[in-house]
Amino acid sequence: MEKQKEKLENKAARRYLRKVRALLPCSRKMKHEITAPLRRSLAEYLEERPDASAEDLRARFGAPEVIAASCLEEVETSDLLRRLRNRRRIFAVAITAAFLVLLSWWGFLAYHYYRLNPVYEAHEEQSAITMIP
Repeated sequence: MEKQKEKLENKAARRYLRKVRALLPCSRKMKHEITAPLRRSLAEYLEERPDASAEDLRARFGAPEVIAASCLEEVETSDLLRRLRNRRRIFAVAITAAFLVLLSWWGFLAYHYYRLNPVYEAHEEQSAITMIP
């Protein structure tokens, strides 16, 4: 099945669709799936009125907030919650990985600072000398 994604030529329609997508709390892929019917409806409407303004689109389809809410109602709640949980898990793993990388880098720098600093070397030699009776 080939994906056909025709570009909306009307600037107001592109902005309208972008506002609706921005209001959806899900992944980019899911946003495109949810707004596909709206995109088709916008394309059909623009065939009749290619010079439609933002006000015309609001009058015909409603406010982007209302459209986003109605799109979310059509998606199964369990599917949406599962995707949001996955998104949180990915975020948590990424933050943990970044923390571990920073911690490793700090350990690497501390080790090399300790090994290269002459103050610590002199201290080691003195303690070795004092330990021998």
